[in-house]
Amino acid sequence: MALKRPWHVASHLNLALPPAYGPPAAAAVAAFAAASDAAAAASDAAAINECRRTNNRLRRAGSAEELFAVLAKDWRSVDAINLCSALHRLAQLGEGRQGGPPALAAALRGDPRWGWLLDQLGHAAATPSFGPQCTANALAALCKLDALSPALLGALQPPLERALRATLRRAGVGAGVGDLSPDRGFGAAGGFHTPGGAHSEAGLTPRGLTQVLWCIGKDVQSLKGLALAVKEVLLEALWVLAPELDAQGAATAWWAVGELSWRCLPSELSLQREAPDLLPRLAAAARAAAGGLTFQGLAQVLHACTRLRPQLYRDEALLATLTTAAARRLQAGQERPPPKSVGLLVLALGRLGFRPRHHWCSQRGERASLLDDLGQALAVSLPRAEPQDVCKFMTGLGLLRHAPPAPVLRVLLAHLGAEVPRPEAAPDAATGAYPQLTGDLSHAATADVCASGTASAATRQRGTAAGGAPAGGSGIPTQLVLERYSSQELADLVHALRRMLTGRADSSGGGGGVAAAGGGGAPGVPAGYSERELPTAVGEAFFDALDTVLRVRASISTRLSPRASCDLALTGDHVGTILAALARLAAIWPCAVLTDATLVELEAHVCVNPYTPASLASFLDYYALTGLQPAAAAAEAVRERALAALCPRHEPGDQPPFPLRALALILAALAALRLRHPRLLCALLPAVGAALGQQEQEVRSGEAAPSSTLPELVSVTAALGHLAVGGLLADAGLGAPQLSPLWQQVMCHLAAAAAAIPGGLPSQEAALVQQAAVQLGSSLPGGPPGSFWLPPAVQRALAAGWRC
Repeated sequence: MALKRPWHVASHLNLALPPAYGPPAAAAVAAFAAASDAAAAASDAAAINECRRTNNRLRRAGSAEELFAVLAKDWRSVDAINLCSALHRLAQLGEGRQGGPPALAAALRGDPRWGWLLDQLGHAAATPSFGPQCTANALAALCKLDALSPALLGALQPPLERALRATLRRAGVGAGVGDLSPDRGFGAAGGFHTPGGAHSEAGLTPRGLTQVLWCIGKDVQSLKGLALAVKEVLLEALWVLAPELDAQGAATAWWAVGELSWRCLPSELSLQREAPDLLPRLAAAARAAAGGLTFQGLAQVLHACTRLRPQLYRDEALLATLTTAAARRLQAGQERPPPKSVGLLVLALGRLGFRPRHHWCSQRGERASLLDDLGQALAVSLPRAEPQDVCKFMTGLGLLRHAPPAPVLRVLLAHLGAEVPRPEAAPDAATGAYPQLTGDLSHAATADVCASGTASAATRQRGTAAGGAPAGGSGIPTQLVLERYSSQELADLVHALRRMLTGRADSSGGGGGVAAAGGGGAPGVPAGYSERELPTAVGEAFFDALDTVLRVRASISTRLSPRASCDLALTGDHVGTILAALARLAAIWPCAVLTDATLVELEAHVCVNPYTPASLASFLDYYALTGLQPAAAAAEAVRERALAALCPRHEPGDQPPFPLRALALILAALAALRLRHPRLLCALLPAVGAALGQQEQEVRSGEAAPSSTLPELVSVTAALGHLAVGGLLADAGLGAPQLSPLWQQVMCHLAAAAAAIPGGLPSQEAALVQQAAVQLGSSLPGGPPGSFWLPPAVQRALAAGWRC
């Protein structure tokens, strides 16, 4: 709009005119002002029409060249709206290009016209007339084009802050979130709109705020500084507009808030502390819009609840509403759930520890489970599923200890153990994460490795691994489905399978158990399933494929530099997780073991690659539970690695190098394998005392429950008894005087843990502790009487067991 002249302003403000003018002069000035208003209005109308014509030409541009030609022709009349439209059209043109809009922006970086467009946007953003909708549109387009430079972010911050403050003024808010009335209703149409359609002039619309939040969620790394700079008014505006958000807006808001919270330190952003009423208000908005949420929206809201820091957000009413909406959407057949949404939704439920209630399915005439229905939906769409989708789904089921129905598990395992045609070579941009390893993982390259692993059936060999011959002799090169999975995804997959099929509540992976499905299973299959429902051949095919991939990756990783970063490289943590899961699976599923050839490669791997204390413990524990004996070189490597971690001196407040569970596993493995490592034993026992001291500090500070270490305490006592019977403690020069202080410390912690259990110490654990005390007392003479005493909690549990 043209600038108004001083006398024009004076007439609008009803300022008194000087007396010398008199009525005729005043009438003349008024007439001139009216003529000036008409001329300004005509000029504004012409400018608006020209802006619309330019916008129409920009929208019809079929290429970047045509768009820049329009800008070059109309550059004198281009305004902020035209600049935003040009960027938006470029983002649309990039959608049909390989690599998307960022690829188009990268191709234009050397073009001076692209630089001119961004410069003009920066200049326009610095003017007060750059409105809220322009700000939201510019952010969205630049985010799609991946063209958010620090200079542009700095230029867009003032108009964004003005737009957010205008939104608050429209709602009558000026101080903070706490000043807003929590009784404001949800779902009222146009609750904050100003009369006359001036909503966009008075601040951001719900759609505009959704655009800003989408940008923050999509590129948190670039927009984190901008979001934190305006976080106070941003959170207030979100509080204000939450009731007006539609289903897509509510899902986007949750997603953006979750991503921003996940990338920020608690000192930078803590919604529970800075805006305690925001999350309940957003939860109410999501509940109100639940019926219109797609599976992607449902997954985004649930996933966002797990991304909030410093603690996840668990609202029972929100979870119940969203899972009910998902079940109804499935039952009505409104939408086929995408594999990505299925995986994310089930993973979020697992992390939140929420098991959906069974619902009545009118089509089947029976009560159904949402988790089972989602599993069936994923099984149907497995050919389109990405590895991370399957991993997320199985990880979520594992966290919930939910064993899927036999048809779903059978289809999943059959898919994972199958061979598929090898895809065409991907472009460099797609294979950047897999340097020099893709060729090595082909069946042709691994045929020699597979052949070298052939062993007799009398050993731990299950069967020959899958070969690399073309499928059906057709000459088409094939690959195992598991070859598409990164090593981390393989570890997550096996760990989740173990948690799904075993009923032990310990999330750390210790101990076998009864299958979560309940009931006794047929021989050779997990409990709860029959041979007809889950054929042994399906399990064998899956573990054969896993065995092949592990062997090849271990061989390659042994030759790589330990510092090499690659998705397919096998690390010590991967090996530890996989071995810990397989050791427990083998107890309920005999086919879940590795071949000799693979174990040879893993033993070579542990000799040259870094391993954490927990990974070393899992490595030894696998051999102990499967009754195998590691090679001498591997056992020596484990001993040296453990000693290197145990020997350095630590300050009193430092975290012990070995967690208590790892120490318990190593002690039990040394006893089971009868490995004579005197130096290692002498270093392990003081480490147990240090870990117990750390545990005591965590209990006093409220970070851990007293009963959280009960399984480890029982394992340590049982391992000490077996070490004494085997003579390993005596070989290390450890007698009753050296063991008595540690025993006393363990018994004190055991008594505290038993006191925190409502029913007291279980009689089975008490019997193991008593057996260890007897073994130590009889095998380590020379100690004072009562060196290996039993606390009253153990004695009470033993008496209760005898009475039963």
